[in-house]
Amino acid sequence: MDWLNPSLVASLAGTVFLATIYFYLYLQDKEHFLGLWTVSWCVYALRLVFQLWAEVKGPSIALTIADQMATWISGLLLLWGAFAFLGRQIPRWSVVQAALGSLWIAYASLNSLSFQFLTFPTFILLGSIYIFTGVQFLLSKKIAGPGKSLTGWAFILWGLHKVNYPLLRPVAWFAPWGFLLASLLSFTVGLGMILVYYFRIREELRQDVHERQQAQQALQNKTYQQERLIETARYMTESLDLQVVLERIGKGAKDIMAAYGCTLYLLEADGKTLTPVVAMEDYAEQILSEPLQVEDSLTGQAVINQRGLIFNNAFEEPSGHHIPGTPQDEDERVCVAPFIANGQVLGAMCLNRLGMLFTSEELALAETFATYAATALNNAKSHAELKRTEEELERKTEVLVLINALSNAANRGDNLQDIIQILAVETKRIFSCFGATIYLLSEDKEYLNMQNLTLPPKAVDWVEKLIDLKIPTVRIALKEHSLYRKALQAGKPQLINDPKILQSLIAEFTENEHLKKFIPQIYKYLKIHSVINAPLISGGKSIGLVELSRKEPFNESELLRLEAISEEMSIILQHTQAEEALRKSEDRFRRLAENAQDIIYRYNFSPSLRLEYISPAVTTITGYTPEEHYADSNLGIELVHPDDRPLLEALVRGDTQSGMPIALRLMHKDGKIISTEHRNVSIYNESGDLVAIEGIARDVTDRAQREREMETVVTVATALRAAQTSADMLPIILEQVNHLLHPERAAICRRDPLSSETVIELASGNTFHETGQRLPPGEGIVGHVITTGKPYLTNNGPQDAHITTEARLSIPQAFAAVPLVAMDQTLGALVVGRESEISEANLRLLTVIAEIAASAIRRAALFEETQRRLQRLDALHRIDKAITTNLNLDATLTVLLEQITSQLAVDAADILLPETSTQTLHFAAGQGFHTDLIRQSIVRIGDSLAGRAALERQLFYVPDLRRNGYLSSWLRQLADDEKFIAYVGVPLTARSQVKGVLELFQRAPLDNDQDWWNFLDNLAQQAAIAIDNASLFADLQNSNQELTLAYDKTLEGWAMALELRDKETEGHSKRVTELTLRLAQTMGMSAEELLHVRRGTMLHDIGKMGIPDSILLKPGPLSPEEWEIMHHHPIYAYNLLSPIPYLEKALDVPYCHHEKWDGSGYPRGLQGEQIPLAARIFSLVDVYDALLSDRPYRPAWPKTKVRAYLREQAGLHFDPKVVEAFFKIIID
Repeated sequence: MDWLNPSLVASLAGTVFLATIYFYLYLQDKEHFLGLWTVSWCVYALRLVFQLWAEVKGPSIALTIADQMATWISGLLLLWGAFAFLGRQIPRWSVVQAALGSLWIAYASLNSLSFQFLTFPTFILLGSIYIFTGVQFLLSKKIAGPGKSLTGWAFILWGLHKVNYPLLRPVAWFAPWGFLLASLLSFTVGLGMILVYYFRIREELRQDVHERQQAQQALQNKTYQQERLIETARYMTESLDLQVVLERIGKGAKDIMAAYGCTLYLLEADGKTLTPVVAMEDYAEQILSEPLQVEDSLTGQAVINQRGLIFNNAFEEPSGHHIPGTPQDEDERVCVAPFIANGQVLGAMCLNRLGMLFTSEELALAETFATYAATALNNAKSHAELKRTEEELERKTEVLVLINALSNAANRGDNLQDIIQILAVETKRIFSCFGATIYLLSEDKEYLNMQNLTLPPKAVDWVEKLIDLKIPTVRIALKEHSLYRKALQAGKPQLINDPKILQSLIAEFTENEHLKKFIPQIYKYLKIHSVINAPLISGGKSIGLVELSRKEPFNESELLRLEAISEEMSIILQHTQAEEALRKSEDRFRRLAENAQDIIYRYNFSPSLRLEYISPAVTTITGYTPEEHYADSNLGIELVHPDDRPLLEALVRGDTQSGMPIALRLMHKDGKIISTEHRNVSIYNESGDLVAIEGIARDVTDRAQREREMETVVTVATALRAAQTSADMLPIILEQVNHLLHPERAAICRRDPLSSETVIELASGNTFHETGQRLPPGEGIVGHVITTGKPYLTNNGPQDAHITTEARLSIPQAFAAVPLVAMDQTLGALVVGRESEISEANLRLLTVIAEIAASAIRRAALFEETQRRLQRLDALHRIDKAITTNLNLDATLTVLLEQITSQLAVDAADILLPETSTQTLHFAAGQGFHTDLIRQSIVRIGDSLAGRAALERQLFYVPDLRRNGYLSSWLRQLADDEKFIAYVGVPLTARSQVKGVLELFQRAPLDNDQDWWNFLDNLAQQAAIAIDNASLFADLQNSNQELTLAYDKTLEGWAMALELRDKETEGHSKRVTELTLRLAQTMGMSAEELLHVRRGTMLHDIGKMGIPDSILLKPGPLSPEEWEIMHHHPIYAYNLLSPIPYLEKALDVPYCHHEKWDGSGYPRGLQGEQIPLAARIFSLVDVYDALLSDRPYRPAWPKTKVRAYLREQAGLHFDPKVVEAFFKIIID
């Protein structure tokens, strides 16, 4: 039989296989040398076609020339590709050589020279090129792995084989083997290149996976830092205690930044000094004792620049400040960041460590942490200030309550001792003190007479027995240098905390020198460590002294409170003393009346109304002199306010109990209203007729105003408790203003902190400004009040200089405005207007309402801001969780858009993702749209607003889409259909690449502060990270899928080549593969195991590549020696495939499919379940298909005979369970 043509076909198949492999590799990498090698193998395949043609049709000169030229060209192309592979230019001699070779081929063919002369130059060159290419593969450092050696040595052997071609080709018996050897070498080269590419792809994939793991680790680290940051921020804001917040900030900063030490500084009001408040390091005591100057310290540089700074060589910084008592380390690294809240620098934190440098990422983390810390710090300071304000308001309320109790007691006619007792008891309660004692000055000014003592009864008894005096009969002599005299002369309260002075003070209780020796014992027993002595002064004269004592030290604020109370005490005590003196001595009446500050009068009604007496105080209180009253006895009655005259008539009729206080309003001579309190005694004759009325009238205008203010405080505060938010408070405040002041118009105005404009938050009555209207900064009376922070009152509104021309036509006659001030910050103003006059008292009342309202609004605003920040932190946490737990981009974008529209309070939002091939942005997800038009969004990068945001990598904000000239027609249509007004476009950037664009739409104008924009930036960063994370995962999946497909296609090519060489029945590999997989699935193998079974089945006879053709293709029976060689092909398969990790799990079938159940198989003689299940399954299927197929040495068996044979071999050759399962699927 002529084996030449089949050998040529095999060689052609091997060459086509090589060309296919190189073309696939060229498509993958687009390398120039791969393209040249692909063309070289295609030309060489053409040369084999010419040879086949010559063998079939007979030789000819044209075919000979074509054959040799194809050989020559393929060799030159292979050489060219080798030089390109080395990165070098092909030598010029190659062109000359090609020309000479072509001329030689034409000359030799046309002159019918011998085969050796014709082919010798061509194949010497071709062999040299193959050898040269093989050597370059072996020497190359660009490739690695077993494919390098396999390809290099295959090329060298193939080159040696080509050199022998002119000599051995004419030998008839060798020619077929030569072509088969070339085919085997070509397949070897192809296999080697596949291995080269496999190891190269594997290395690239490993590198890519490594980079992605690094990116994922960086993302996880960043997510962890953000979670830690959010957790720390939440921990910081949980407390409103300033010291607790400072300690939490220091601890959190030191932990998150991995710092050795952390110091927190607060900026003083002068803006020049940084005071250390928390130091968490070894030398904390020294650091806390050394304030820093802003201009001369590293921490101060962060305050000046209002940004974080790194000093990784702090030892050599010229602006550094060394704190005495602390070491100077040359490798100290310092990171500082300022605390900035609402544009104001509150302080800074200083982090330090040794050795490891601070990075820019750590600086950004420190600045972010400082921002959260500033918020917590600002909240704590605001809370402390608010608490102080509330405490001060509470103290004022207590003072008003005390004064009211004293006034009520005086009005009831209580005697002096009762009033003093009330004063002592209430004062003791207010100041939480051990004792409160009242002293009144004797008439000769030489003694202080104790009026009461609030010590416990046991203490009083003990002291009385000790000093042999009864309390409160103690009289303290006011000697020239006595402490009590000095206290009276000082004219203001004195605070005494010194133990020696306190004992000297106690010693002045007695003039008995013998008793003074008990003073230390009394001091120790009473445990009085602090005393306040406040003189009682009325009319510029001292009338007594109030003394408070307790164990805990008094402070300055309590000193000021007692001073305010003592002034009221003095007035009340003086009035009470005056009234008692009046009741005690009628003889002293005239003298006291003339000097009294109250009006004392007597009206006679018989025989007619006549004013008998009125004291000079009437001039001070009403503006009318006693003479004017004497000239007109009805003047006093006419001065009574018309609304109060019925009370006077009831007094004359006798309907009012004698001595009961009557409140009457009197008209002052200048027109103002005076509030007075009258106590009257009706005198009747024996017949019961009214003869006269005697009385005293006290000017209680200030007291009435205070009472009204106190009632206002209680009323407004009670009403505001029902409000949950600052918006709920506004109508309540306005309602209280209308109820208390009865204005014809009123408004609450707010100062916009961004634009400084005046915003009308809420208005009532006939106002010329509507709710929501904005006024330029400083315009009108309201603008003036907000700018100056001071109240303003005018009763000549239309002519007032601060009124604008536009407002003069509608401004009321009287107009008052007071600022809303909380924590030294003007929030806005409270405004009222009416046609009737507004008094100073009304202005003070309006001021009280404004103070309460501002405090409540500020408190509610701080609470709302804290809640908003917590919600935003929670939103960032939800987004982080979505990114780290979900790699589905659509689901992640849905979570993102839900949080964005909710937390930013926008009507709609969408995300556009880029399409690199078309340079466009496409709609990916949306939220809040009423139509589907947004889903058609396709924007070219650089066009419209979103395209420009992506190209220029900057945020685009359009306040009014209706007036923007840069809109595309599509965006304008979207804005019209959806009624959008405001637009924001934000580029989503991650790893210096634009990952998309976030678009926000609002159907109303946007009015947001800087905090809103900062939060938008945080959300945009999170969105970019989410998109980038999902893209990385998708790319990795695609790469794995493409590589797996390439591997499987290669294995199928190997299987086809094996069938060609072994001359098996066509389709054998395909049939046994399909049947094996069916049987394996039936026996419960998993999908992953089935994949390895399929690969092993396709390569089950790959080891026969190592069996000589003389044995593999022998038509007759094999000798024992030949069988011994044939039994090695499973071992060859193992040695060939085991170095390939990809095929490691597929080795069971190629290595063990000739093992038998009874242990009589080869190559290892495995028995029973020692044989892998995949091999046991394939062994049965392989025998079954072989027996049903025609072979050269026997015809196919009938199915019944095959089935009988399989049953016979169950337990011998085959696994009985596999046989049983096999027959089930065959029958089915």
